[in-house]
Amino acid sequence: LLFATAKRLIPSDAEFRQSGWKAREQPPAMLLFGKKAVVLGYGEIGRRIADCCRGIGMSVIAVSRTGGGGALPANRLHEALPEADVLLLALPATAETEGLIGEEEFRILKPSCILINVGRGATVDEEALFAALSEGRIGGAGLDVWYRYPRHGADRPSRFPFERLGNVVLSPHRGADVDENESLRAQALNELLLAAAQGGPIPNEVDVAAGY
Repeated sequence: LLFATAKRLIPSDAEFRQSGWKAREQPPAMLLFGKKAVVLGYGEIGRRIADCCRGIGMSVIAVSRTGGGGALPANRLHEALPEADVLLLALPATAETEGLIGEEEFRILKPSCILINVGRGATVDEEALFAALSEGRIGGAGLDVWYRYPRHGADRPSRFPFERLGNVVLSPHRGADVDENESLRAQALNELLLAAAQGGPIPNEVDVAAGY
């Protein structure tokens, strides 16, 4: 999602198929090398995202609920946002994170900033995101998580027409849809059952009070 959004891959592909080399006349893409990523949510997924960003020459500011591990605490989020060339969200959906990125936060971000959400849709205010994108107040977005799902009887992923926007990469919540998914699930379950049987610490234990 990050590369597709930053490099304008989807509109470039569509234009190239239709118009050939005229597609090279599109606006230039974002160079990620040397840019700054703000990673919001610094658990297992957030840390791996941060490592990937550093691997392509980006600097990283991490933000987590309590801070620690090199991350800023959530109450310092507004210090980090103005520096973000890319804002990457890997947050769970909790009462604390719902609508964490909203109208106020979009006013703080650079107009060129791109937002990538692989956590939960509700962590970004739906209406504020659509407005920021449609009005060109941020550079773009890559979204793998949404606001409405088929299990709730929804036929569209949002009440706003994100599909009409050319600065958004849409993905139908497929981050875990890889060939190895089932074998990885089985391996994780095996490790969990083994740890429980041996009376050891449970890997990836859910904190019910925290909501994740």
